Amino acid sequence: MAAPHRVQIGFLAGVILPLPRPALRTALAAAARLTLRKHATPSSRNLSVMLGTNNQLQQFNFQFAKLNVATDVLSFPADGAAPDGYLGDIVISVEMAVQQAVAHSRTTLAELQLLTVHGTLHLLGYDHATKAERSTMWAVQEQIIAALAPPTAARKNLRKSTRLPAA
Repeated sequence: MAAPHRVQIGFLAGVILPLPRPALRTALAAAARLTLRKHATPSSRNLSVMLGTNNQLQQFNFQFAKLNVATDVLSFPADGAAPDGYLGDIVISVEMAVQQAVAHSRTTLAELQLLTVHGTLHLLGYDHATKAERSTMWAVQEQIIAALAPPTAARKNLRKSTRLPAA
């Protein structure tokens, strides 16, 4: 059996975590690894997930996309020629994940896993700028979340395409 994909989970300064770090590391790494496996991504490919605040996400969004608003998740693909198989970085706002979890009647952990899957899909080349892209990306995202969640919880983890803000 091949070694699992290396997924590093980190925490930006000032972020208030809803769960202990070990639980978050385990759950988010599992979400990213499942997404990579479902896409037959070689195990040599790896990525990082950072958890931060709304303010930090707003700063990154402005710095890299010239959008002066907070968002739930940002993906930063690595240069395609990354020699070590590095796919890139994902940054998630814990504050926004908590708010969205409440709004969509799911756990914060389920929301963070959804955002991890979403960010990983962006690193793999998916986008949702058009209706066709959104339909494709959401279908793949829902399949991964359903496979990740226990059968009784899977339906609560699914998100309709109109609910996820643009990343």
